[in-house]
Amino acid sequence: MSDLRTLQRYVKAIVALPDGHYRWVLGQIRRQKRAQRTGKPVARVPRRGIRMNADDLRWSKAIRERDPICRVCGMGGLSRVSEEAAHIHSRKYKATRCILENGLGLCRSHHRYYTERPVAWAALCRLLIGDSVFDDLQRLAHHLPTTQQDFVSMARTSR
Repeated sequence: MSDLRTLQRYVKAIVALPDGHYRWVLGQIRRQKRAQRTGKPVARVPRRGIRMNADDLRWSKAIRERDPICRVCGMGGLSRVSEEAAHIHSRKYKATRCILENGLGLCRSHHRYYTERPVAWAALCRLLIGDSVFDDLQRLAHHLPTTQQDFVSMARTSR
């Protein structure tokens, strides 16, 4: 009976958490159960944050100033504040990481939603910025500059 009460307490706690934190809690529960089953102690799992340098912070601030309202909410007539800056093409591509055209201001829930749905994200970005700009960014992201002059011009546009 106490296991049922414990489970009910966990469910109430999970439901009360803000969006996104429930996965961490479920992982903790899974690790506790595995530790009980195997008899081994629970290994502490370190939480890693996203590393952001000064250029990333400036880029994020510029995007949020440019888009003070979430671009998705704004299409629907809502006016939620743009809390986060989302990269159209991933941060891992150095060529487009700090280019302002490669970002959109989104509210936290839309950033989370579209991060988990890359096909819908690409379609939304094509709608918001246009096919030609999206394709130009994609070419720039996936291909390194071929000459020193291309590299210099790319570096000037990313500032």
